[in-house]
Amino acid sequence: MMKLLLPLLLIACSAPPAPPQEPARVTGTVKVNAAIRHKPKAVVLDPACAALVEGPLFQEERRVDKDGGAPGVIVYVKRGLEGRAFEPPKEKALLQIKGHRFVPGVFGVRVGQELTIRNEEDHPYCVHALPFHNKEFNVGLPRRGIEFTKKFETAEVPIRIKDDVHPWMGAWVSVLPHPFFAVTGGTGSFEIPGLPPGKYTIEAWHSLYVQVTKEIEVGEKGEVKADLEFTQRR
Repeated sequence: MMKLLLPLLLIACSAPPAPPQEPARVTGTVKVNAAIRHKPKAVVLDPACAALVEGPLFQEERRVDKDGGAPGVIVYVKRGLEGRAFEPPKEKALLQIKGHRFVPGVFGVRVGQELTIRNEEDHPYCVHALPFHNKEFNVGLPRRGIEFTKKFETAEVPIRIKDDVHPWMGAWVSVLPHPFFAVTGGTGSFEIPGLPPGKYTIEAWHSLYVQVTKEIEVGEKGEVKADLEFTQRR
């Protein structure tokens, strides 16, 4: 009888299973050095356009928070994932036109992922993409609710998208072959979760400043800090 009870006692007294561990994540803040920051600049609108906008419209690319944090920066893994294949997501990315802006102004999509561009205004626009390695397109969106869908087939950081009717309007899309990228929020912070263990180069890209890189090493779990700072204007 004791021989039968012993395995049961050992099971009952064993330690509880450890909770599942979250995969590693890369976090950080992207800042602009005080010596090179651009001052905010208002956009001059014609009367028809001004009627669609509440208050003054400033150039988004010049924004920084009180501590120098830079929103709207694409941070991505530039090296370290060579030879690995990642399927593009089935869900579409969305770029909207509203308030005389492209929203979001900076974003990332995957190679082969569908991107829908939609006019949310009762106003005509002409969306013009200017890639170097992908196919250029120039499509009119004459009224609210009109949209079209495109794919980029080659990795490219970044691609400029502009409106041929309103010269101040622009967006930047980065086309990436993997899911390990992020766009900084209002304080310049970012998070890239789920990066497999290994050594990587990450890059921060901004339209007004020379890109910066950082070497990092990611383990099985935990948080890897990777703060970056722009120090040169383009």
